[in-house]
Amino acid sequence: MKKPTVLIISMIVCLITRMAMGATTLSAGDIAIFGVNTDTPKDFGFVLLVDIEIGTEIRFTDSGWLLPENTFRGNEGAIKYTAPSALTAGTEITLVANSADFVSDNDTTVGTSNFVLSASGDQIFAFQGESTSPTFIYAIQTNSNEWQATSAGSNDSAIPQGLTNGVNAVAVGFGAEAGDEYDNAAYDKSTMSGTESEILSAISKNSNWVGDNSTLYDLTTYNFSITGAAATPTITLSTSSLSGFSYYVGSGPSAEQSFTISGSDLTANISITPPTNYEISTGTGASFSATNPITLTQSGGTVSETTIYVRLKAGLSEGSYKNETITASSTDAINKTVTCSGMVSYAPMAGADYVEDFTNSAATSSYLDGSFVGNNGITWNYIHARNENGDDNNSGIDGNALMLRRVADGSKIYSSPVPGGIADFYVRLYKGFTAGGNRQVELFINDISKGTSIAFDDFDEHNFTVSGINISGDVVIELRNTTASQIIVDDISWTSYDANYVQEEIATSTNVSQAFTGTNVTLEFGEVTTGANVRVSKYSYAPQNVSFGGTVPTNYSDYKWIINAGNLAFSDGVIKIAVAGLSGITDPGTVDIYKRSTPGIGDFSKLTTGYADGFLSATVSSFSEFILGSDDEDNSLPVELQDFNAVPGNSKVTLNWSTESETENLGFNIYRGVNKNGEFLMLNAELIPGHGSTSEMQEYTYIDRNVVNGVTYFYKLEDVDYAGKTELHNKVVSAAPTSKESDTNINEFRLYPCYPNPFNPSTNIRIALHEPAPVKLQVYNLNGKLISTLLNTSLGAGEYNFTWNATDFRGTDVASGVYFIRMVIENQSTSLQKVLLVR
Repeated sequence: MKKPTVLIISMIVCLITRMAMGATTLSAGDIAIFGVNTDTPKDFGFVLLVDIEIGTEIRFTDSGWLLPENTFRGNEGAIKYTAPSALTAGTEITLVANSADFVSDNDTTVGTSNFVLSASGDQIFAFQGESTSPTFIYAIQTNSNEWQATSAGSNDSAIPQGLTNGVNAVAVGFGAEAGDEYDNAAYDKSTMSGTESEILSAISKNSNWVGDNSTLYDLTTYNFSITGAAATPTITLSTSSLSGFSYYVGSGPSAEQSFTISGSDLTANISITPPTNYEISTGTGASFSATNPITLTQSGGTVSETTIYVRLKAGLSEGSYKNETITASSTDAINKTVTCSGMVSYAPMAGADYVEDFTNSAATSSYLDGSFVGNNGITWNYIHARNENGDDNNSGIDGNALMLRRVADGSKIYSSPVPGGIADFYVRLYKGFTAGGNRQVELFINDISKGTSIAFDDFDEHNFTVSGINISGDVVIELRNTTASQIIVDDISWTSYDANYVQEEIATSTNVSQAFTGTNVTLEFGEVTTGANVRVSKYSYAPQNVSFGGTVPTNYSDYKWIINAGNLAFSDGVIKIAVAGLSGITDPGTVDIYKRSTPGIGDFSKLTTGYADGFLSATVSSFSEFILGSDDEDNSLPVELQDFNAVPGNSKVTLNWSTESETENLGFNIYRGVNKNGEFLMLNAELIPGHGSTSEMQEYTYIDRNVVNGVTYFYKLEDVDYAGKTELHNKVVSAAPTSKESDTNINEFRLYPCYPNPFNPSTNIRIALHEPAPVKLQVYNLNGKLISTLLNTSLGAGEYNFTWNATDFRGTDVASGVYFIRMVIENQSTSLQKVLLVR
């Protein structure tokens, strides 16, 4: 607050939950604050108007209330009172006299500057629950005899929802203007005995208060007596807030949530009124019938416990729908409210092939560098980032997300190389923490900027989309924070470019059949009740992270389909796959369709599959990733190549490769050329034998001795299956044999400067080993991303020459720029050389 005096309360932080087991849940008007001294020693007192159980907690804050934001202004503090025993109505409690029962209870919403009452005018709010969704019990302000429209400064405040001035809140001061404050103010004791409602009414009337700017009031002299009276009509709710309502644009309403309501000692029926964007019903599921208002009829003064179902209305536009209140009212009863919060957002992406939702994120509450293996087996690296802070701004973040710190720290997130290229991109963005300042990110693909998000400084969800990127091959996806403020990213989504995909609109109808030309797929439906754009993507490479629920097929396809049906609602769905043109199928009658619920994650399950008229077919109730599998060995699968490299020697080049799995692999052929983009001729006279069908890693070596020292040779690898089908792999490796004898005086591991440097199109890399060792040669870009692994094998002592031809993992040319060649011996980096590619 404005005065520098700090109220120090000697307390031990109490590690207990917000409401202890068996504690009393209070409602507005169940206590009343009867005095405040902001001069030292700072003190306030309140009286219980109802009985409470041991462990009942009441929180007090001096943070003002903001409208229309409906949140605390912050930058203040809070304390918490815990009942040391069961207490009866009429018990008076003061901060000074009962200090042992209070503890500091600051948080990021009310502030962390401690509870300090200001002699320049202040407010106290009594509430239960979290600061983000408080249930208010009573309020007082000393800044004037009227509440303000909002909390424009540290000494004034609006009155929050659920409280009414003169009923369960009071504003005291000598005038109506902000600043017409009393340092000290107290109830004048005009009514000290009466019913709960009589005492509450007397204390909440500001004409019954006295004030002074120098004299303290003795708050220990109050002795209230709560007498019996006619029973007060009471409405009881099971909760005061419901949050987390959500749906994607066009797919509402939201899922239902519920609360219970009952009434006692009533003189009239209970009326329940929903807010503008929510609807309520006494029925659930198919029986949900939006009713406004719902009337619950009392019988003998009682309404038995009734469940009310709530949902966010359908048809809403994108945005947040927060702090909207359902109101329950009955004559002479205090109104009770349920505050609802939710949001409507766009789906991650129509037809997204990949979605990273940060479920596996390793980020903590500290800003660190780190990495995690996310969905689809993709490794994500982050710099100066932390977790999402639990959606502390109530922005609607679902589960884990990642907060990037600021541009000065180089804060960013980037992926490992992702196969399949990228066509379109999407990400959700949120404000991190509460400090003012624009938030913005920039998207990079393979170190090239592809767009910048719109700057924002609010607590809403923002969607950043970049369409038409259209880059093939392996891609590295990177998001950089371009501002000085924290920004949260979630649901990174993109579509592949390497896929052959077709998108068709399927309308509401019966007996629907839709072919997706070029993908081999036709979808059929008995009835479509909600139409949508459906995207079928066919990929020419094998599925990732393959596992099966149940029996594992002998073979499975090295191609796959991902089908995104958006919001399509249907019955009697059938997927049909034409076998014409699909590799590896000799007997389609023994082939089955397999499906898993999330692309790249989880087990594939075999669908009941039939074959007729050239189509495999299976019934489906949803769509995701599909492959083909078979237990017939005549239906073959290709080789899954894991590694391929070339090691130069004296008048020889040693080729090493390994496979992760093979199916009906007859063997390999080696092709060689002296120009990467020129002609390649078969090198081996006889087929290099394969291992047939195996799911275990296999290693191979071939030595090319028909070479000339000093000449750079390029090599490609081809596999051949039992049916004679060949597959030439994309990766090209190169090496230059040398006549230089090993230097017996080598006494260290050494990576020599690369030459030429700058270079185009290739540079030579020379290394020396003083003893046999496992060696890696790797290429990184300026941002520390791995571009290519040139060598990963064991070498004997000596000198070796290698060539990097400025390509990445898949043989795609890289852009001009600075790169680093790193030599790793026994998994420990020993040397680094910088090279410059100038195209």
